[in-house]
Amino acid sequence: MTTPLLTIPDVAARLNVSERTVRAWIAAGRLAVVRLGPRCVRIEPDEVERMVEEARR
Repeated sequence: MTTPLLTIPDVAARLNVSERTVRAWIAAGRLAVVRLGPRCVRIEPDEVERMVEEARR
């Protein structure tokens, strides 16, 4: 079974940051997204974990 993709608010809540911060990470290329449309993005949970691990180094 596949893990459901996360929305920007999901990621913000998971990491206890603002949605604006998550959007800044996406714009800076720190967090990869899956684009489902021009204004619809989703984030894979593994990508969130990768970014957190990278920040811990």
